[in-house]
Amino acid sequence: HFSLTPGLLDSRSGEMLMFGGEAYDGRELTFYSDLYRIDLHQVHEDRALPWEKLYSSAPQIFGPEARSSHQSVAWGSFVYIFGGEWSSRDQRRYRQFNDLWRIKVTTPGARWECLEATRAPPPRSGHRMAAGPAGQAVLYGGFCEDRRRRATYMGDLHALDLESATWCPLEVHGDRRSSRPGPRAGCLLWMSSGCTYIFGGVRPKRKGSEQLETMEDLWRARMDRAQKEGVQWELLLAEGVGPGRRSGLCHCALSSTHPGRRLVFGGVLDVQLPASAAGTSARKGSPGGTEVALFHSDLFLLDCETGRAPVWTRLWPSPLTGRAARMPSPSALPAELQLHGGG
Repeated sequence: HFSLTPGLLDSRSGEMLMFGGEAYDGRELTFYSDLYRIDLHQVHEDRALPWEKLYSSAPQIFGPEARSSHQSVAWGSFVYIFGGEWSSRDQRRYRQFNDLWRIKVTTPGARWECLEATRAPPPRSGHRMAAGPAGQAVLYGGFCEDRRRRATYMGDLHALDLESATWCPLEVHGDRRSSRPGPRAGCLLWMSSGCTYIFGGVRPKRKGSEQLETMEDLWRARMDRAQKEGVQWELLLAEGVGPGRRSGLCHCALSSTHPGRRLVFGGVLDVQLPASAAGTSARKGSPGGTEVALFHSDLFLLDCETGRAPVWTRLWPSPLTGRAARMPSPSALPAELQLHGGG
């Protein structure tokens, strides 16, 4: 749940910036506030990854607190961080954030700035953000938790003027029956040609339920008159075979000149195995039997610049290999996974 942002200097293309994240060792949960930089041109199979630490929080150093499930965007000379969550090692204390930070990563020795942004969205985790070339970012969805750790999923859209650090909530055009993506977290979000796109994500199966459903819907909203007239969402029906229902996908633009062509990789789908397949009775909280997390390593291209319907193409493994992204037979899973679940 860390964030990755492309470098900002044309003269140093291939750089990536990583901030925050969390790690669980089976007993304790640790959150991080480190900012690292890596030059992908210096990555070699026989060498350690060339990470360079730029920042880590300390009592005498001003900067964002440790967190995960936040979002970062890059614009101009700055990387911006918004929101996220933190908990103590024993997970008894928990916080969510709605603070906005930025750092000028093109200047050696730069320090973080906390921006007093107006009309900021409520604290949240699992939201998604994207920035356009004109200095406007958008934020969608996520979830907030109350003191009892009950999650409420959100379906709100906000615009952020990065230069003035001013938020603006964007209302949906029409009434409550108007078509819209609805509450969700962990979706894919990007901007291209004056439009905002959303793909997939997770949300509760029903109000108040802890069981989540994973989606594979694709939406588009034009942003040119959104602040004056509201946002009008359009559900897109893509052609081809895509990744299907997954969460935790990562994505990026095919190139800076084609932001509407997205490379989509990986993801995970939680599947309930029948109790008979696992050879044991269902666990408490798992009415369908043992829960198994199926992780994927395939790569897709989603082309939204066709001039007609978007098109999915599986790039790897090649469709000619016959390896399809589908649910394997329970008998094909390792016995330990069938018995105890996990990933």
